[in-house]
Amino acid sequence: MAVPFALGGARGVLIGLIGERLAFGLMPLLILSGLWLMRTRRKSRPWLTTGLLLAAIMLLHPYQAIVPTAALGLYALFCGQGWPTRLGWLVSSVLLAFGLTAFWWLPFAAHREFFIPLIEAPLEEIQSNLADMWLDGMVVILAAAVGGAISRQRLRRWLPLSIYAAGAGMLGFIFVDHFILVERLNIFALDPVRLITGVTFALITGLALGVSELSWLGPRLLRRWSLGWVGLPLLILIPWLIFSRLPQEYQIDEWLGRWQPAPGRTPLFLGEAEAEFGLAEVWQEMAETPGRILFTAHYGLLFDIPTSLKAATPYLTGKEIIGGTFTHRTPVGSYVWTGRAYPPVLRGKVEHSDDYALAGVSWQAMTDEFLFDLVRRLNVTLLVTTAIDRNARDFLDESPRFRQSWSNGLFVLYEPVGYEPTWVAADQAEAEVVEYGRTAIDVKISGATPQASLLVKVANYALWHAEAKGRQLPIQTDELGLMSISLPPGSHTLHVRYRPGWAEWLGGAISVVTLVAAFGVVVFDWRRRGGL
Repeated sequence: MAVPFALGGARGVLIGLIGERLAFGLMPLLILSGLWLMRTRRKSRPWLTTGLLLAAIMLLHPYQAIVPTAALGLYALFCGQGWPTRLGWLVSSVLLAFGLTAFWWLPFAAHREFFIPLIEAPLEEIQSNLADMWLDGMVVILAAAVGGAISRQRLRRWLPLSIYAAGAGMLGFIFVDHFILVERLNIFALDPVRLITGVTFALITGLALGVSELSWLGPRLLRRWSLGWVGLPLLILIPWLIFSRLPQEYQIDEWLGRWQPAPGRTPLFLGEAEAEFGLAEVWQEMAETPGRILFTAHYGLLFDIPTSLKAATPYLTGKEIIGGTFTHRTPVGSYVWTGRAYPPVLRGKVEHSDDYALAGVSWQAMTDEFLFDLVRRLNVTLLVTTAIDRNARDFLDESPRFRQSWSNGLFVLYEPVGYEPTWVAADQAEAEVVEYGRTAIDVKISGATPQASLLVKVANYALWHAEAKGRQLPIQTDELGLMSISLPPGSHTLHVRYRPGWAEWLGGAISVVTLVAAFGVVVFDWRRRGGL
């Protein structure tokens, strides 16, 4: 996938950016569908298609929905007469997309206090990513593309100009977002660096459309002068100059090649990686551990590039992992990264702590007691290091509290010594787990004093509820973000349940009703126009 650094090229897929790549691939389809919606008289099918595409982008990577939607809105306005109708249909497709995705965004909005925003890059990195999009002489090419778009007939010039305007607007907003929203107003909803792909899309698409129009400029001018027969050689010459000479002059191949895997070191599919690195044995070893799995680094290395292969671990092994890399992090993930479960915001890339620190403690300052207490409180029964985690491996190899259980050179697995895994820990009471599931936890309590409490080693999300002796019990959050419950005295069974709240039910209902209504509109219109 030959794209500028702002998208990471093929490497981005290896570090967990599949959703972003798929969303980027759908952006041109959204543009085409929106044009179909605004140009055709029969609106129902393009309206549904546009809404479905926009909904897909929102679910895959909502940041990527901004620029194509803005470009379509500008196009509706630029075309002049009839703009209220065009804009109205576009707005209705946006509302359709929001209705279809309500099952996701409404619960997220209702429980946003649980998630800790992450600002991934400082200003220097934002500027570097933007600079990497440009070639020497790109301004000349862009100016020529804009000139080609302007020279086109009025109806066809507005699409590339709308895309240019949307990209320029996003470029300006990135800096407004950083300097005003983030730095002064402490509004972290939009991570500026993640908006750069929208600028990239506008640049690539705008250049393609503009240069394409420019290639027809000569024949169009000659036709006006009644010399249309001269246009044929120009029709061949200008594209040849653009697509053969310019790449050589500006070394486009070299520019793109910097961000792609080297020859012979192409990304591996999972099956190929499993065969080459013996990953099937790794999955088996992980699947046999009774508790959770803690990776000491966010990224491992396959070849010379990072990969978030650990993100596939729950699917491949059926075991829970600690940590991850997301735009909004949970309290437990934040603690493992920084040593604080509830910072106001997290700054910097998560991988910068790889093989340097864990839970805010550098490996040079790490102690056996601290790490053992951490894995005990999180019910971690297996620690996974990769070939590049030298500091972590040195510490674990020397620690008497951990022992190496398996290694294939790429992955080295460690187990805590003398820890009996359990999903709960009782204070001033006896506790026995009767059932532990994704949405249901039952614990038999014996001999609880009036001051007894129970630590449930699960993140305290708002939808968890605790009940004992027929009454609801409040759930507190400990310093790691886990559930802490004060117990009634005596012996009883504690029931902890995860139940969808009003936002989950309402969001799901809105999405179902929207989907049924949308297809109903299409079927009604089809039958009205002579269908079955």
